[in-house]
Amino acid sequence: MNRIGIAAGILLALSTSACVDADATLLLKGPVFAQCALDETTGGVSCQYVGDDAAGVAEVLTVNLGDLDQGQAPGGAPNIFTIGVAMTNRLLASDTYAPIGEQNNLRIDQNPIIIDSFQISFPPDSNLGGVDSLDNEYRYVVDVPSGDSSAGAAVRLVDATTVTAWKTIFGGLAGGNAAAIVPALVNVQAFGTTVGGQAVESNIVGIPLNVCLGCTYTSTAFGTLD
Repeated sequence: MNRIGIAAGILLALSTSACVDADATLLLKGPVFAQCALDETTGGVSCQYVGDDAAGVAEVLTVNLGDLDQGQAPGGAPNIFTIGVAMTNRLLASDTYAPIGEQNNLRIDQNPIIIDSFQISFPPDSNLGGVDSLDNEYRYVVDVPSGDSSAGAAVRLVDATTVTAWKTIFGGLAGGNAAAIVPALVNVQAFGTTVGGQAVESNIVGIPLNVCLGCTYTSTAFGTLD
């Protein structure tokens, strides 16, 4: 098994977890496993990311581009690699009190966060040349209630529109050796808006990757079957 060499400073970056901003209004954690169930009638698999209670995945994810045409386990669609993340809304509910003398609280909570996108980026100082051309924005809508409530999301790192570019970039870095493993680091950040109209962005989570085009490792599963 061959592994592409990389500068010591980059190796250090890939072996450490991203710092979490203790003051982040929207706390992003990942990667996490989804909870998946088999539909005995259709034979399909449905998965749910359950938020902060989701179990964590291995610190380094394997993306085997050669086996993605069979889908990412369990039961994934072809040429898609998904990362599960959990988000916690640290804003307090704004409808928890009523003005003095009022019997009914008619205020609407302004602090639920509506996530609308995830920024996927490959910092050049932590990756080999050309990997940062795979930077992408993934549109995804999910509601994260206020008051330290959590929600999960499925972020597509690779899909049918980008898999060819991934194979080209990492194939070039591997020098045509499908068994070679190329290390990479992807940063994931969530963006959204509160019901009250305040723009919100999460902390950045750095996720180390091992990428190959046909090594003996299978791609890291995005969930576990119940």
